[in-house]
Amino acid sequence: MLRDRLGADEKKVKNFHEWRQLWHTTCVKFAGQTSGFVENILTFFASGISHDPQQNPKHFNRKRKLPFERLVVFILHIVSGDTKGIDIKSGLLFKMARQSGAWHNARQATRSAVTKARKKLHWKVFESVFSSVVRLALRHWPTDAKYLWHGMSVFAIDGSKFTLPASAEIRDYFDPDSGLQNVGKGHYPQALVSTAFDVFRRIPVARTVTPSKASERKEAMAMLARMPRGVVLFDRGYPSYEFILYIMENYTGHFLFRCPASSTFPAVEHFLASGADDGIIEIAPSDTYRSTQSSAARRGLTSLTVRVVRVILPNGETAVYLTDLLDAATFSHEEIADLYRRRWEVETHYRDEKVHLDVETFHTRGVNGIHQELFAVAIMAVIARTMMALSTELASDDEEPAVSASASSAKSRRTKPEPQFKNAIMALGQDVAILVADDPLRALERFAELLEQIGKVKYYRPENPRPSAPRVTKRKINKWIKGRADRMNVA
Repeated sequence: MLRDRLGADEKKVKNFHEWRQLWHTTCVKFAGQTSGFVENILTFFASGISHDPQQNPKHFNRKRKLPFERLVVFILHIVSGDTKGIDIKSGLLFKMARQSGAWHNARQATRSAVTKARKKLHWKVFESVFSSVVRLALRHWPTDAKYLWHGMSVFAIDGSKFTLPASAEIRDYFDPDSGLQNVGKGHYPQALVSTAFDVFRRIPVARTVTPSKASERKEAMAMLARMPRGVVLFDRGYPSYEFILYIMENYTGHFLFRCPASSTFPAVEHFLASGADDGIIEIAPSDTYRSTQSSAARRGLTSLTVRVVRVILPNGETAVYLTDLLDAATFSHEEIADLYRRRWEVETHYRDEKVHLDVETFHTRGVNGIHQELFAVAIMAVIARTMMALSTELASDDEEPAVSASASSAKSRRTKPEPQFKNAIMALGQDVAILVADDPLRALERFAELLEQIGKVKYYRPENPRPSAPRVTKRKINKWIKGRADRMNVA
């Protein structure tokens, strides 16, 4: 263990920055990228989390069971993969914190204390933490071509509806039209969560949480302003003249849309009628968009030059893609189609949040708490995925060379296992107290143990794609669903 390696040098250090220097000179295995991420994430949570300007400056001044930094990691803990209540979650966190040596003499906080403290903590704090953690993850991510496409990062943007608790405050803010008194509406309100997702690193890089009726295009515009340069993938609901123009004028990267093959842009319809599979078209502003502009602005509108690609899918459906990657010699027709298939990773991420982490079982009945938890689960996903990547790098460094060419060939044909995401995020959730540990060296030591723990549970991706299956629910039909169906049939 690290403490055994340090020996007498441990007594010479006085603060966390000296611990960092000692860590650099002592721990060989975690040198380079791994130690950089671990040290920076611990430094950030220990001293880098800023209070939101909207937060009352009088809050979190006195010493409590849940001071500011510990309250932040407590909320990270409650979204880490099970549906236990606040009392049980609090007991587990404080017990693990004492046993691991992260929080000395820590006493469990009651549910009422947690509720009062959460109301004082503005959700914008978690939005800021999320952005900072994403920057740290991208800075220290292992350098490997498999995380890039033609030297560029690739992101997918999509929105998803999340079901929320049916409190009056949440209903009024997120979904006022919800409720069984409205025909065709469910009992529970919903929120629109839009996420920008790095499809090769498999981490969220931007997120917005808005009322159910918000525009996915406008939320995508807001996220593009905060995203790194790369190629951004969009599904069929996003392409419009206004949105494409916004990307061209405001985003330094590239875009790839799937476009409807019918009821679409006139230029796309003419392209499809021509029978070509690849070409350059001009998208003119629609009459609807022109009507929203002033007479001077309308005179300045020009057509947008984009590349269009047609692909026949295995089910016989025609897929049409629009992109500003105009060079067909560099970005081939087949590469464009293969790249768009990566967009499904953002759908998989939503499944992980809703199914594996069960984030829709919220631990709050307030709007502020909903925002806290939806950003907290994204923070945990970024840290867990980064640790998965680092543990994979460490494992590959420790692998012995193949004994023969035939064995190496057989090994390369098999799907390479990877750490399991659910295990990684639950293991991190159990020990999340180390992010603000009393003993920085113990935190570094526990991170080393966590990386080994994460690397032991593997997920084997299927060698052949699984066939698509209909969406079904295992839940029995309850009175809410049956009543809604009956009313819709009557209508």
